[in-house]
Amino acid sequence: PGSPSETSYILCEGPESHRVQHLLHLCHTLSIAILLFFALELCLRIWSNSDFLAHPLHKLDVALVSLSLLFDTAVVAYIESIDQKSDASRRQREGIDLVTALLILLRAWRLVR
Repeated sequence: PGSPSETSYILCEGPESHRVQHLLHLCHTLSIAILLFFALELCLRIWSNSDFLAHPLHKLDVALVSLSLLFDTAVVAYIESIDQKSDASRRQREGIDLVTALLILLRAWRLVR
């Protein structure tokens, strides 16, 4: 790399490469672990404070964490099982991507709060 006659290349790995798939799996696993931590926290708060769900934002937190956990486990498995090439599955995928974006936005709000 130090001499001017040597050429270096940057290799762009595609979405199907082992390294990219491993990184996606790791991020998905971390996402589920964080959601489980939030779910445990909410369960402990509900158990320790009987009036916890009286506040509307706490109800929103419970709904958001529950939906996110359900989405990250069940819906992701469904997404991987559908045929990516048909027009109907593309429309389904667009709808799922919209829900995913909304959940990510709401998760960011929960972290900031």
